[in-house]
Amino acid sequence: MSIEAYLDARDAFAQAKARVDEYARELSIISDALRNKPNKIIVSNVSLGLPMEASMSRDSLSIDGSGWKTAEQFQQMLSDFHDAKSKMQNAWSTIPESRRAGLQQPITFGRGY
Repeated sequence: MSIEAYLDARDAFAQAKARVDEYARELSIISDALRNKPNKIIVSNVSLGLPMEASMSRDSLSIDGSGWKTAEQFQQMLSDFHDAKSKMQNAWSTIPESRRAGLQQPITFGRGY
């Protein structure tokens, strides 16, 4: 495998990680709202409605139900993350030590990566 293949795999992993990070950010916002102001959250584009007070406040949170990930989509996002991570690590392992000078090592992020 070439250095270019490694760099492509590293970029693909960074993109997969960015998708996970964005979803985590969205979940964090929702989690915070559920904990601190559950009376001011609505889910739009679903068939069940809520009292007006849930949506009429300036600080109400509206979640687009049509954009919410299904369990299958959530699992696919995680699968893509793991696949991209593996490809990046495998591509790195094929580059001889003598050719690694100047290359950034595989992306690592805190615990568990």
